[in-house]
Amino acid sequence: MNLYFSEQKHPLKSNVLTDGNIIVYNVQTPHKFMSAHSRSMITKFDGASRSYHLSDIELHNLHTDKVTCNGQQIPFSLSLMNTKLDFKASDGNEYRWKLDTFGRGGMELVSVNSGSKIAVFDPGSSGLLSSHRPATLQIRTEQGVNIVDEIITTWAYFTKLWEEAAEAAAKAVDWGSD
Repeated sequence: MNLYFSEQKHPLKSNVLTDGNIIVYNVQTPHKFMSAHSRSMITKFDGASRSYHLSDIELHNLHTDKVTCNGQQIPFSLSLMNTKLDFKASDGNEYRWKLDTFGRGGMELVSVNSGSKIAVFDPGSSGLLSSHRPATLQIRTEQGVNIVDEIITTWAYFTKLWEEAAEAAAKAVDWGSD
């Protein structure tokens, strides 16, 4: 199963589409302005053009982040440098998102128990140095298809963490150059 993002530069403000160009998710991330926390929301669309609120992702500066999907909080843990995110899905298995080693936003999801690759996120290309291709989330196994809502939710959370860390690092460099 391949999912494509309508906004390559801002996948957290994007529609998520199938191969048939059908919208299955909408990810919204309002701009965070002078707030102690930020929030993203995901809406899911079914085949009959109905939609419902799927998940909330809240990042907090002073206490633990909160990630919910289908009304259930997703238990997770982060590595020290936020390069890995472990979570337990509704199927009872544990999974791990890992950043690619080049730091360009690519990620892969593996089963902690078996080590098998469940999903891969490719941030795509804007077409400057290579051909244009949209950001893509490829679900590689039936196991992944069965927990796709949790995959898209935890992907959004991990992406949000990564983007905010990159933004903070850029501000620190900017501040240091004054």
